[in-house]
Amino acid sequence: MKNNFLFALSLLLSLLGGKSLSAQKNPANYNWLHPEKVWVLEDTLNEISGLSMTADNAHLLEVEDETGNVYQLNPTTMTLQTSVPFWKEGDYEGVEAVGDSWYVVKNTGTIYAIHHPCTPQQETIKYNTLLTDHSDVEGLGYDPIRHALLLACKASSTVGGGSTEERAVFAFNLSTHTLDTVPFLVFNQAAVQAYLDTCAQKPAMEKINEIFSEEAFSFHPTAIAVHPLNGHLYLSSSKGNLLFVANREGHILHIIKLPKTFHRQPEGICFDNHGNLYISNEKRKDNPACIVMYRYLVE
Repeated sequence: MKNNFLFALSLLLSLLGGKSLSAQKNPANYNWLHPEKVWVLEDTLNEISGLSMTADNAHLLEVEDETGNVYQLNPTTMTLQTSVPFWKEGDYEGVEAVGDSWYVVKNTGTIYAIHHPCTPQQETIKYNTLLTDHSDVEGLGYDPIRHALLLACKASSTVGGGSTEERAVFAFNLSTHTLDTVPFLVFNQAAVQAYLDTCAQKPAMEKINEIFSEEAFSFHPTAIAVHPLNGHLYLSSSKGNLLFVANREGHILHIIKLPKTFHRQPEGICFDNHGNLYISNEKRKDNPACIVMYRYLVE
């Protein structure tokens, strides 16, 4: 089945490769119909839930939502290099490399700081936040302007639980090791509708309009990352296979429907320092876990 999946991807990429980039629309400077690369992951990484690239682009870090390990992958081949234990088993949802340290977040909002990883001096410090499992933290990113970790919540928009019709991003200050109780950003149906009202009603938007015509707010962030070149925030959503792009004020710039051919369950996103975007996808039924890379198209 894995070989069939690879063959289908190869065929689709070759067909799409015949189209010129100038003939396609590329929202947010990526060609969403034509990924640069697709890697199928080994079975150890079937439950991959978070991604981060180290600052030197030498390693791609991953966590999965069962074991307390950070996995280092070769970013060129996506082969597993090292498995680094940091804590006991748990529901870990995001990983982020900041300087020489790694940070991992649990679905409860607990943060684990891994200092001096892969050395005899490695130590892990645990930080409890005011978030709980009611918030269902799924995404972890790093904001260099605030020097803060960004925690994207899949459920409640308030500390300790609250409205489920909004989705919040909270900031964890890395200087004080405290969580801001007021969300950094909040997304809701009104913000989505304001964006949709500015869009021409093209066929590509029909499905997105359909998703957000449902009674419940259909945005469930699974990952967050800050673009290294323009500072925009990218948030993936497992519901609807969506990718949100927003500025630092929370204004939605793009909503992109990711192709199901490559993204059966997008769970992690990150950038390299050239702006290339990596999206990880958990195994789902007969579709193996994979990482898809989109090349940044400089204007």
